[in-house]
Amino acid sequence: MKKLFTLGPQFHGHGSVIFAWQPGGSLVASIGEGQRNLFLFDRRGVQVEEVALKSTAKVIQLEWDKDGELLAILQQGEGTVMLWRHAEKKLEVLEMNTKDPTFLAWSKSGPQLMIGTARGNMMIYNKRTMKKQTIMGKHTKKVSCGAWHSAENIFAAGSEDKTITLSGEDGDSVMKGDDPLRLKNEPSMVQFAGVRGDNPNESYREKIVSIVLGDVSLLLCNMREPHKPTELSFQVKYGTIKSYCWFGDGFLVIGFSLGYVVIISSQMREMSEELSSVKYHQSSLDCLCCSKAAGKIASAGDDGIRIISIKDFKEIKGERIQIRPEARVTQMHWSEDGELLSFCTEAGWVYCYLAKLTALSATCNSRLAYLTSLREMTVIEGANEQGNKVVVPTDVEPAFVALGPSHLATGMNNRIWFYSCAQQSGSRLVNEVEYIGSVETVSLNATHACVLIEGRVYLHPIERNSGDGKTSIFPRNEDDRTITCASIVGNFLIYAQSNGRLQYYSLIDGKEVNEYNHDSGIRKCFPNQEGTRAVLIDTSGSAWLYNPVNDDCVSIQDFPTVCDRVLWDTVDSSIFVATDQANLYTFIYTQVEVGGSGVRCLGNVELSSDGEIRIEPAATPLAHGQLGVLLVDGTVVCQQASGTLSQQRLRTHELLSGIGGIQSSDSAERQRVSFRQALGLNRFALAFKIGLQLNQKELWIAMGRRCLECLDIGWAKKAYRQAPSPGMVLYLEKLQTFEDKQLLSGHVAGLFGRFSKAREYFLQSCCPEAALEMHCDFQQWEQALALAQTLAPHQLP
Repeated sequence: MKKLFTLGPQFHGHGSVIFAWQPGGSLVASIGEGQRNLFLFDRRGVQVEEVALKSTAKVIQLEWDKDGELLAILQQGEGTVMLWRHAEKKLEVLEMNTKDPTFLAWSKSGPQLMIGTARGNMMIYNKRTMKKQTIMGKHTKKVSCGAWHSAENIFAAGSEDKTITLSGEDGDSVMKGDDPLRLKNEPSMVQFAGVRGDNPNESYREKIVSIVLGDVSLLLCNMREPHKPTELSFQVKYGTIKSYCWFGDGFLVIGFSLGYVVIISSQMREMSEELSSVKYHQSSLDCLCCSKAAGKIASAGDDGIRIISIKDFKEIKGERIQIRPEARVTQMHWSEDGELLSFCTEAGWVYCYLAKLTALSATCNSRLAYLTSLREMTVIEGANEQGNKVVVPTDVEPAFVALGPSHLATGMNNRIWFYSCAQQSGSRLVNEVEYIGSVETVSLNATHACVLIEGRVYLHPIERNSGDGKTSIFPRNEDDRTITCASIVGNFLIYAQSNGRLQYYSLIDGKEVNEYNHDSGIRKCFPNQEGTRAVLIDTSGSAWLYNPVNDDCVSIQDFPTVCDRVLWDTVDSSIFVATDQANLYTFIYTQVEVGGSGVRCLGNVELSSDGEIRIEPAATPLAHGQLGVLLVDGTVVCQQASGTLSQQRLRTHELLSGIGGIQSSDSAERQRVSFRQALGLNRFALAFKIGLQLNQKELWIAMGRRCLECLDIGWAKKAYRQAPSPGMVLYLEKLQTFEDKQLLSGHVAGLFGRFSKAREYFLQSCCPEAALEMHCDFQQWEQALALAQTLAPHQLP
């Protein structure tokens, strides 16, 4: 975890601290014990406000309302509640009749603030109407704890009179008979939870109120039958309950004073067994909190803060946070998005760590820009994190990014900030643009940016005062808002429309230079680094590879149903990877092969007895929480939730690492696998090198056959010469003189015994008479006569 900021005794003194994050995580309020001044800080730890309270009485509660408009402040022994109105920057006093508030809680779905008093009464304040409603006699002693339901506007309140009441937003009881729930011990840590019932087919969630009794047991009350609660008791060796939280479909994680963290299920059939029970801390545990978004539990004790994965209940040792042993943690909080973990100590410090980052990245050729902090982008070359890097501080926390040869764009909503990022010394803001609608995507080349907004593309220079400064809008027709995706590659703007039209616009010529009309609408377009190939995904979910050089569009089989992104290999232009949440699918595009072009999904490569190569499509699994962002010669650079990068080798390239990747000392089986992988990737030079070390006839025949399938007669001759197969070499010498690919395809198909295909290719070639000659050679006179009618009437008998 990366430390984001610390707030020290200069703000809080040297005593205990209390803090509260605004919903949405924009601001944090904090105040130290015995301090008069309350401070507000932003997500970077920069002070934005200082509020002087009426007295130095200890603040025992800080609570933001659900909208983040009001901060309620409860001070020990004070007869009023203070409200800080953040928008107006105004502190006001909420007067009370009884002058003895002891507990408060804002509704999670409405405008109400519930305040409990020392005499057991309650007051409900509505921030919208500013009306106060006093409810007398709810309890006979001090109201000490409580909680609101997350969706329904009801709350539970606990008192030192050993009762729990359940009330609606108006204060009326929602329990039958108006009787409170009587307990055997004083309640604390009241929480609501929505728990799936024992029947897995039911989507309905039971409303459960959970209450800690006397710090040693946990009471679960179903709202349907609140007077029939279930009490959970725990082993004495655990100590007392310090904290607990709900997660998932009714799971509870409970932290105990002697360092144990216990995880149980609230399902009746599973409740008797602990799913996990581990002593994470040597002597004591002080605090615990969990984050559904991050999928983690944080536990603070005498030996620091441990991070536990919700997935397998194991500690993530690399994320352990060390703290000074004399500074006990008194409060912990995880932001709703799981990004920030905050905690404070009794020595006057508040710490904030970056626990999870939004996976935000962009590439340009082999350069990669990725988010390394809330307002920091790092640009590196390839997968080299240790090499030269450019760190760019951003003006906002970006929602989207784009990278060009010399510039970085970051933005949110309808604004984009452009930075130069060619080198660290020259990193600076060069432009800021506000658009007329929310930005969907942005793409950069060396000089221009293309921005997709509500079905239209805006093309303009990146820097101020560069070029003519003019903005071009596509499509030209103002009423046409059909563009679904756009990117700028080299000197071409490429955009696709919902009617299936794919357009290439030249920035140099200032006009459209290529157009392709697809049979159905295009949803996504992923061009390679030069724009010479593009993967298209249409509205039917089918994937295609389009080559603008020859206007060829080839169907891609075995493409994932849901594709998040396509990564083109920066070294091998024929390889690309399609990714979904769990896997990487490797594809190879062969521009020249028997019959035309083709795209094949790669995986496990096997060779048949006659030398035919058989490829069974197989994906490379993605590690949990990783996102593939860049592909460099078969190595996928992945971005992790922690903001760091990792590398994963594709299974199709597993044993290959360039020409020098295979050593003569490797085992024969490893070399055979490497040979098959090299053939699958059409890397004939590498396959030939491995073949020389193995020197097996069946491998040479397999290589020769694969080279012929790709119409690479030169490498096929070399392979058959090594086999040796002199007759085939002589035949290939003759074929090498043919320039027509269809004619060559016909001869190769005939070699493989695919005569119907050979006839088809011959008839499409510059020499259709070759089909007639083939039928004559096989004495297929009926077919030969039919062809001779049109192709060679002079040969008819």
